[in-house]
Amino acid sequence: MNFGYFLAFIAMTCYAVLTPITKKLTLSGLDGAYVILANSLLLGTISTVYIMATGNDWTPFTKGSKDMFIWACAMGVINFVGFLLYIIAIAKIPTTEYQIMFLASPFIVALFAYFFLNEILELKHLIGGIIVAIGVYITIK
Repeated sequence: MNFGYFLAFIAMTCYAVLTPITKKLTLSGLDGAYVILANSLLLGTISTVYIMATGNDWTPFTKGSKDMFIWACAMGVINFVGFLLYIIAIAKIPTTEYQIMFLASPFIVALFAYFFLNEILELKHLIGGIIVAIGVYITIK
């Protein structure tokens, strides 16, 4: 088995566990959920500084590319906005419905990969995306 799949499973599990924890904190007031957001930003900053200090090749700072730096900043903003909206959303809807809506994520990733990375989007991906969208709609309606 490819080690990348194992890492993806661990990452997915971490985010799945984060949802009920965040919801529990949200139920006791949004302040608790914002602690998680602050932790994420703090840990992201610390890891970025560490990576910059160790000089890993993949960082935009060691490559010196202005475009890479802009994309890295855009990723940070997208992550911040996404997590902030996630906290607000699970405060307003059941976590199970949020997670069901999140099932559309792979199809959205495939669309963006098609446009940004020129990855191939096959008919089976489109059919799967439509089936998932219909399933999500039926489930949360």
